[in-house]
Amino acid sequence: LRQSSQRSGLTDFIQGGVGGRYNYNERDTLTASLSLNKRGNDARTSEHLTDFATGSVPVTDYRTRRSASGDALNHELVSGWERRFNTDGESLKVDLRHSSNTNNADTAALYQPLTLPLTGAPLLRNYTQNVETRVRLTDLSTDYSGKVGTGFLTAGGRWQRTRQTSDYRYLFLDSGSL
Repeated sequence: LRQSSQRSGLTDFIQGGVGGRYNYNERDTLTASLSLNKRGNDARTSEHLTDFATGSVPVTDYRTRRSASGDALNHELVSGWERRFNTDGESLKVDLRHSSNTNNADTAALYQPLTLPLTGAPLLRNYTQNVETRVRLTDLSTDYSGKVGTGFLTAGGRWQRTRQTSDYRYLFLDSGSL
């Protein structure tokens, strides 16, 4: 069995964010932030596979060309409020977060058979594929910290909603091997 491969690719990435904190009064603080990032990638692969079985003449010989490209876009928006009470260390915090992740990927494979056996040949099906995935997350959380008797209590709660959708599309460009 002999296999040779050549691969190349390019990935780009950009990211940014901004945030702030505002002391509304002596007890209340508001916070907010926004972050974004975007990624893209492209890749190419060429392969040549030759199977000699037990002899010196190729039994199976074919080339494959694959290409892939995709991108992802992510963002997150966070807002918060904190109330500090008169008692030392007592506070109530509320945070609301919403994030989004969208991914797209396109791939294709093309096969070029050079030598294939009449029986037992590998199934070489040219294809293209498109995949899109979206994830949305909303999160609301609250935390309370304060003195209780001679001790200290920390308690909180969280509500979360996640939505995810995926779309997979395949297209086979031919019927397969010879």
